[in-house]
Amino acid sequence: MNYFLPKQICSNTTPTLLIAIPDLLKAEMISEWQFSCNFRTVAILNNDLNIISKIEQLRPEFIFIDSELSDSINLDFPEKLKKLNITAKIIIYASKKSPEYLTYFLHSTNENVKGFIHRGCGVSELERCLIEVFAGRTYLSTSINHYLNSFENETNENQKMKNQLKSLTIRELEIFYHISSGKTEKFVAEELNLGINTVKTYKKRITEKMDLQGKHKIGHIALLLRKEIENTLSLKIKY
Repeated sequence: MNYFLPKQICSNTTPTLLIAIPDLLKAEMISEWQFSCNFRTVAILNNDLNIISKIEQLRPEFIFIDSELSDSINLDFPEKLKKLNITAKIIIYASKKSPEYLTYFLHSTNENVKGFIHRGCGVSELERCLIEVFAGRTYLSTSINHYLNSFENETNENQKMKNQLKSLTIRELEIFYHISSGKTEKFVAEELNLGINTVKTYKKRITEKMDLQGKHKIGHIALLLRKEIENTLSLKIKY
């Protein structure tokens, strides 16, 4: 269920917030803070159906989005908004301990990604995050220690995968690069003049060679390794 909230009487400087998380109870709790934290909630979205078009329509100044909700639109969500000239500041809430999102936050070149917190942080920290980001600052969860341990493991894993890229053929790298751009199997098939089943076979080979699991994993890893994929592909074509 998604719903939009009526406008409230407030000053023109009151920041507007769009909340996009599947947990309605938590969303309403955050919305209740609008009086103490001085913001106005313009909408609560509990699924990702047409989420970008709704954001484009409402043009909120800030977006609080759950990583689980953004899975189906990939980690390039902030870049998609940027291309639409949507300059909303983004807070990522990682409801699962997936270092991919922390990796993205720490290395993102998108100036609109301003906050990162994760499941396990207290209510007071969640509120503090909103206040800091509304004030124009960047916020990284203070209770991040256990997350950083996972992040260190993920960094080692990323290096391993960068090395594994060398085992991919030129065609596999081409397809992997298209995946990193969020392209569909149909688009890749037409772009490379291949049958769609052939593209699926290549994706399966990539998954096996890169030791990836899960339907979203290949898209996430492709995005994180995009520059490395491009460099490896260029070297293979050159030599």
